[in-house]
Amino acid sequence: MKLLPDDFDEQVQIAIDHFWNTKLKKASTAQAGTRGSVLSGKHMSGFTNLFIAVAKLAGASTDSIVTTGPFLTLPGYFRATKNWDGIILHEGKLVAAMEFKSQVGSFGNNQNNRIEEVVGLGHDFWTTERHGLFGADTSSGTSDPRPPFLGYMMLLEDRAESRKEMNPKTKTFSIDKEFSAASYADRYLITANRLISERLFDSVAIMLSPRPTIKAASYSSLSEPTNIRSLFQAFAAHVASVME
Repeated sequence: MKLLPDDFDEQVQIAIDHFWNTKLKKASTAQAGTRGSVLSGKHMSGFTNLFIAVAKLAGASTDSIVTTGPFLTLPGYFRATKNWDGIILHEGKLVAAMEFKSQVGSFGNNQNNRIEEVVGLGHDFWTTERHGLFGADTSSGTSDPRPPFLGYMMLLEDRAESRKEMNPKTKTFSIDKEFSAASYADRYLITANRLISERLFDSVAIMLSPRPTIKAASYSSLSEPTNIRSLFQAFAAHVASVME
């Protein structure tokens, strides 16, 4: 079965172009002293469209694909609710959830916040799932016992500052040697690998994209397991298996 649309790469490029066009337009509007015309989060809508296209190809019905409205709000365990970027619902049960995030500049100030956020997101999600808050009770053996798919994508601005080697130190204990001389981009890759190995997420993608100037926007990845194609292939495979 074909997991991804034939024009997958083109759709990713469209999403990247839209991200930068929207992000830079919003920044220039703010600098002009007027309120930004683009609402928060809209710069990632190209990836939401990709989520929809891949889910449909995997067999999800239009009604089961949720990217807007009140049904995007799911219960939590350590918090009351959480709004997601895209979810799949089928026969009263959560099939998949996806989160899209970005970081442009302010690497030192924001990276730890982003990492704390995603670690907490994974812990809360699976604790909520274990407590049976994401759908039908499977104790009778009549419901699908497979847990939902959880995916995450980080789009990081690719520039000298995000690629620069860092030298973290503490005055108490030794730093994990894997973080020694790691750049901000490397740190995200380390985090992505550990989120997967610790089973907090089924798949994680780290995308790097330089701020476009005259040329069209571009993007790259740091590893095969954490590229955008791997994330959506894993998502599609899970959705297709549930929809069979």
